[in-house]
Amino acid sequence: MTTLESKLNRDATVVVDPDYRWQPMSTCPRGVKVQLLGSGGVATYGQFDGNGHTWWRMWAPLPTMPKT
Repeated sequence: MTTLESKLNRDATVVVDPDYRWQPMSTCPRGVKVQLLGSGGVATYGQFDGNGHTWWRMWAPLPTMPKT
């Protein structure tokens, strides 16, 4: 179920990739779909428009499909 990069967390409740990190909002591209991490700790897909720095804490790019 996991890849070489990912593993189950200590409680075996989620799969994590120890080398994949959230990025600071200062580097988030605007007007395109990204993953956004809110102040409450919940991630969502959305577009960052440059506003909301008090709510959005970090961002991450979306995963890509493997080449076939």
